[in-house]
Amino acid sequence: MAQWESGGTEPAAANLRKAAALLGVSAEYLSTGQGPQSSGTIGQGPIITLSEGELVDLATLDPKTARELAAIVDDNPYEIWKLSTDLLAAAGVMPGDYLLVDTVVAAKPKELVLATVGKHAVFRMNLPPYLYALPISNPPPPLVVDNIRTIVKGVIRKSIRSHS
Repeated sequence: MAQWESGGTEPAAANLRKAAALLGVSAEYLSTGQGPQSSGTIGQGPIITLSEGELVDLATLDPKTARELAAIVDDNPYEIWKLSTDLLAAAGVMPGDYLLVDTVVAAKPKELVLATVGKHAVFRMNLPPYLYALPISNPPPPLVVDNIRTIVKGVIRKSIRSHS
């Protein structure tokens, strides 16, 4: 490390990735001071490449489901999302479930939340400063909430089992 700091040697790519993972920053940021500071994960976990759900437009749903969801939302400032992963299965929230997300209130510890990692939506349990997935098995590493790349957007107030 001292040789890296003094400019005596350049770190091997594998060592640079390991150091970046331990520090919770991207390898690009560690080596150049440029680019995204946060890696978005702890350790060498996966980079988020797909959203874990989609924002629902009631107009695109069958009329019965749209009426049911609209009645529940009523005058609340909720967004409706449809979950596409099993990463909240241990909390009883399954793929295909509709999630009512309150985007006005701040998340408290142990609440299920909607967050964004870059441009991708993720759903996790909030245990600041981390977000944890709750699958039945093989959980991915927690995400670090840095309010730059990983941002909590809202609190899941209710999940509704999909009829489909």
